[in-house]
Amino acid sequence: MPLEQSISQSTISSTRMERRCKIGTLMNIDQNKATKQEKHVALDDRQVARISTTSVDSNVSDHHQPGKSDLGKRIDHSEWIRRKQEIAQRAKEKEERAAKRRQAEEEKAAREKEEKMRLEKENFLKWVKRKRQQELDRRAVLENELELQRRVKELENKLADANIQYLRQWFHRKQAEQKARRKEQETRQKKMDEEREKRLEQSAKAYEKWRENSKNKPKPATQGLLPHQKAKPAYINPIPWQSIVEIDSDEAQENTPCEKKENINQLKMSDRKTIAAHQ
Repeated sequence: MPLEQSISQSTISSTRMERRCKIGTLMNIDQNKATKQEKHVALDDRQVARISTTSVDSNVSDHHQPGKSDLGKRIDHSEWIRRKQEIAQRAKEKEERAAKRRQAEEEKAAREKEEKMRLEKENFLKWVKRKRQQELDRRAVLENELELQRRVKELENKLADANIQYLRQWFHRKQAEQKARRKEQETRQKKMDEEREKRLEQSAKAYEKWRENSKNKPKPATQGLLPHQKAKPAYINPIPWQSIVEIDSDEAQENTPCEKKENINQLKMSDRKTIAAHQ
């Protein structure tokens, strides 16, 4: 039974192999030497799978029949082809997934770029609108400032004119007051000069009249004194003179030398008058 199953499996595998590919010739196996077959398969352009098949030792191959070794070789070859196809299928699927992923990333990048451009355009339009509004506000503020400056200047000019007018009026008024004051001072000085001249004239007239009259008056008695001697006064006030107005000590000290000088001058004048009277 095992032999029949193995034969049936070998026939099935051989038919499958014939369907997949046509095998031309089979390689002769050297029972004394070991052969190695290396196959390189690229996996995703980076990975390389190395599949090695080692021949059976000459001692082991001697125990098997020639037909059975050919069946095993066919099975190994079909398995290798199946694995290779699977690897190629996986690589293809992987490439397709990578291509889809790249396409998705490119589409995403394109959408992001488009969205970024849209946002930049919106921001630019907003910036332009804001700048226009700022320019309008700046012009409005500038116009208001100019209008305010113009009004202030007009008011200053009016105030300046009013101040100039007021200063002129004040200057004329002060000039008139000074002129009136000067005229009043001149009038007062003239009146005082006239009064002084009048008093001097009256004094001179009285003195001349006294001189004329004194010649005829009798001279005072000498009280038995010679001309170079002095007559004593008939009465001396025992109480010294006291001022009614209070005087400070400093003023009293300042006035004391003056009073002494005046008293000395009065005594000298009285002596001269007495001597003149005796003569």
